[in-house]
Amino acid sequence: MKKKYTFILTLLLAVLASVSLYAEPDPCENFGAAFTYEAVDLNVQFKNKSTGDYKGIHWDFGDGLTSKDENPLHVYKNAGKYKICLTIESEFCYSVTCKTVEIGDGLPPTCLASFTYTLKDGFLIADGSASTPLDQITKWSWFLDDKLVSEKGPKFEKDGLSKGEHKLCLVIETKDDCKSYYCKYFVVDGEKDCSAMFTYFVDGLTVKLNGEKSTPLDKITKWEWWVGGVLKSDDGPDTFITFDEPGEKKICLVITTDEECTAEYCQVVKVGEGGDKCNALFTYTLKDGFLIADGSTSTPLDQITNWWWYLDGKLISEKGPIIEEDGLTSGEHKLCLLIKTKDGCKSDYCQTFVVEGGSECEAMFTYFVDGLTVKLNGEKSTPLDKITKWEWWVKGELKSDDGPDTFITFDAPGEYKICLVIFTSDGCAIEYCQVVKVGEGGDKCNALFTYTLKDGFLIADGSTSTPLDQITNWWWYLDGKLISEKGPIIEEDGLTSGEHKLCLLIKTKDGCKSDYCQTFVVEGGSECEAMFTYTVDGLTLKLNGEKSTPLDKITEWKWWVNGVVTKDGGPLNSITFIEPGTYEVCLSIATSTECEDEYCKTVVIETPPTCDAAFTATVDGNMVYVDGSASTGDGGIVGWTWKIKGKVMSTDGPTANFEVGEPGEYKLCLIIEAADGCKSDVCQTIIIGGGLKCEAFYTYEINDFSLMVDGSDSYSSADITGWKWYINEDLVSEKGPTETLVVPDPGVYFVCLKIFTSDGCVDAFCKEIEVTKPCPEVKFNVVPDEDNPLIIHFENETEGGVTFHWDFGDDTEPSTDLNPTHEFDEPDTYVICLTVVNEFGCEEEVCIELSVGGNPPAKKDGLQIKPNFGNAGNISFWVNSNSAQKAQVNITSQVGQFSSNFSRQLTKGQNQFVVDLSKLAPGVYIVTTTFDSGVVSYDKLVISE
Repeated sequence: MKKKYTFILTLLLAVLASVSLYAEPDPCENFGAAFTYEAVDLNVQFKNKSTGDYKGIHWDFGDGLTSKDENPLHVYKNAGKYKICLTIESEFCYSVTCKTVEIGDGLPPTCLASFTYTLKDGFLIADGSASTPLDQITKWSWFLDDKLVSEKGPKFEKDGLSKGEHKLCLVIETKDDCKSYYCKYFVVDGEKDCSAMFTYFVDGLTVKLNGEKSTPLDKITKWEWWVGGVLKSDDGPDTFITFDEPGEKKICLVITTDEECTAEYCQVVKVGEGGDKCNALFTYTLKDGFLIADGSTSTPLDQITNWWWYLDGKLISEKGPIIEEDGLTSGEHKLCLLIKTKDGCKSDYCQTFVVEGGSECEAMFTYFVDGLTVKLNGEKSTPLDKITKWEWWVKGELKSDDGPDTFITFDAPGEYKICLVIFTSDGCAIEYCQVVKVGEGGDKCNALFTYTLKDGFLIADGSTSTPLDQITNWWWYLDGKLISEKGPIIEEDGLTSGEHKLCLLIKTKDGCKSDYCQTFVVEGGSECEAMFTYTVDGLTLKLNGEKSTPLDKITEWKWWVNGVVTKDGGPLNSITFIEPGTYEVCLSIATSTECEDEYCKTVVIETPPTCDAAFTATVDGNMVYVDGSASTGDGGIVGWTWKIKGKVMSTDGPTANFEVGEPGEYKLCLIIEAADGCKSDVCQTIIIGGGLKCEAFYTYEINDFSLMVDGSDSYSSADITGWKWYINEDLVSEKGPTETLVVPDPGVYFVCLKIFTSDGCVDAFCKEIEVTKPCPEVKFNVVPDEDNPLIIHFENETEGGVTFHWDFGDDTEPSTDLNPTHEFDEPDTYVICLTVVNEFGCEEEVCIELSVGGNPPAKKDGLQIKPNFGNAGNISFWVNSNSAQKAQVNITSQVGQFSSNFSRQLTKGQNQFVVDLSKLAPGVYIVTTTFDSGVVSYDKLVISE
């Protein structure tokens, strides 16, 4: 038995910080690994007899195989001597014990387990009737993949087996205490139904892990994170592990799904000291259970792309740096913020706070029925450490005051009201009751839940289901539809008005199933409701309408800005404005049940603050002299932070000097903050005393599924002799500094370059690169017919298209032909649009104006741009008006992206006005003019480089 050095250091620091010295109890005093075993032929049943509060367990059977089970049954392939080791570990201690065991040598048994089986489409039927002596067998135990699955007799059935290899074992016991094991391996054809996968981020000695790339994500019920055979966490897909010292660590993720599929994925991760590139930080205010938290002090603020807020371990928001949470229950809560920047840096920060008020104690118990006996457990009551008295009552009679864990045996079957009354040391007393059905053959499990409902927001809690610690699966159904499999608590927002039915189905380790349903009514409201949230990034407005309901029935989405449609077709939208201002943004939806709704918000787009950090640095020996006077910021710069390797060296001002102790290559950064809140940072590499010998670096471009990488900017004081390119830690090329790497599908890939130099220096540089679905570049030509000017032949030059949709702008039926020919009814100017969808489902559209049949008839009201091409700048608009009226001009890109709008009051006749469009990017734009008379005019505007 050994102790970890972290505990000794913690204890030493605690002693040094204390006024008086005192002896702490040894947490490892009663901590020790121990086991026993029973061997029959090549079958060995191990039993863990370890002592102490261990969290991780690891068996090494000496034949190259291992297990993390508490009491595994292992089958050896050959007889012989094996060294078997059991390792246990807790936060501060670990212990290892080993035994050398002779396997396979012994007297012939007086009983023999045996079975046959059939397997089809994942359905297994096993029959152990061939075991002998059949009439003397008193106990049958079936194990599937080392887990006890049945003790009901010689026959066993199991459906829905996951694809892959499985192990089935039968253990029999006879009247004369003979025991025999028999195992077989079998394979369910096909690939596994599940796959474990995780990404990670190293922050010093802490590795932040995310397993959300595992599949199928919505069916995973168990997450286990292992290091060196020790279970480090089972909190879920998003966790972290802090190590005691630098080095290479093998981290493994084991997942289990509700279909009993198990998969493992391991990576070797190098951890060590290193400065943070980003820092999560937040402040909060709390009043009457209403929390407001602000993470705007996180740095670098302008580089942060993702905000994840967790309350008591549960993700509550991803919407940005500020959150609001109302109705918090009394007691202690933990709020955490996790951020991610553009360059992949992640950081988290947590604070604990207390909500005052409410009852100072709460009684609660779970139960398990075994015939006429009810086993009771009140350890869900709070505050558990202050409860001084426990009283269990049935029909006004005190049945027990033994404590939180007790049982009551009744004389006859029936329904009984059981009540728990608790008393705390500070004088609080409270009661909790449940009606329990008991009787012979009673339920082994009971599904049960409570719920709260407010304004269409439902919270349901199934923690009162029993036996809670034995439940392996939770299925929640709303109106007959499966909505969650993630655990005992669910939240569902945006419920439509009317009656709903919520059901919970549970399953325990021994296969017991139970369901429970409740009906509730959501009052008022419409059958559908439009809703959206938004974030502002400079002049770009990002919109998300996925809060609209019912989301699965919405068939039409339209986004409006100041009355102009900017996008038609989905819940997500992004609008970049030419200039700051106040805009009315609306979302209108229509459902398959013909319900329509609209939701609007006034959005203010402000001029984004501007600032720019810049500095010079001079190295003299181990001294570094810096000058950031060239930095700029509106209103002046109010904050200066100088960092080396993430460590703050100075905050004194634009000029500073500091000493760097060791020779080497260092990253020196300046972070400034302007008076208007703008932040900017810039970094340089400096060399102290000769510096490092090499540094890998690469740039990249994406073309469909090809990554064109270039590592030519990698640095080395000697010749670079080797280049290795990795994707997700798989070596894919060693050809040189430039390479084209091909990935199979859209997704996020971890791409690394490792360089090797002639003087032995090795360095690696890695990036997460996101590859998205490629979209088609829509192109077509227009060829007028030689004989009939009203007939137009369209030649499609788009590459990679699968479906085509032609809109000829004359209210006729669209065409899906590749190269259609269309005859127009009369000469006029038409807006022709071609929409193309490629094999990846990406949709693009191009529209042009086309004059057909010569000069179109003159319009009473119309617009003309002179010229309609050129560099962005002052553009002349000529408008002919038949009367004094107002005209609204909207400019959109050829794919419908909102760009600019303005209005003018017109006089009768020709009107000219000049508009500054210098902020428009090069491209083709559609100009739509709407007159008060009802006339709508279209024109095309081309802005060149």
